[in-house]
Amino acid sequence: MAYVQLYTHMVFRTYNSQPYLTEEPRNALERYVRGITEKLGIYLHAIGGVPDHIHLLLGLPPTLSVAEAAQKLKANTSRLLNRNGDMSERFRWREGYGAFSVSPGHLQQIKRYIDRQVEHHRKVTSDDELERILALYGLEDTLIRKRGEYAD
Repeated sequence: MAYVQLYTHMVFRTYNSQPYLTEEPRNALERYVRGITEKLGIYLHAIGGVPDHIHLLLGLPPTLSVAEAAQKLKANTSRLLNRNGDMSERFRWREGYGAFSVSPGHLQQIKRYIDRQVEHHRKVTSDDELERILALYGLEDTLIRKRGEYAD
């Protein structure tokens, strides 16, 4: 018997930080993600976002790696958004993703943070948020070294 508890805060940004995820596409994306996570055995604690990125708080099963979960979620949501045809151009996620471990004691705090993304981004830009999250997890040097990868 395996006893596993893996909570992961994932962040996916749109290609070139384009504001593709307006309210209607974002609502469709959120409904679709609920179905994908259920099918993959992932517990979706929270999902929220703004036009240029989404946040997910996930409980990953022991049979699924973080990389595999991110790939499956990004690929399936891209197909959905392109199939719906609501976008003026082809939808793409930016290469890569953020994935950060969350301790059980911080689940409610991260859930509230994700649930309040729209209000949060009235005051904080997406780039400032990324820098803050990377610094929180000790990854600020990664952003500096790979600035071209994150810059539009």
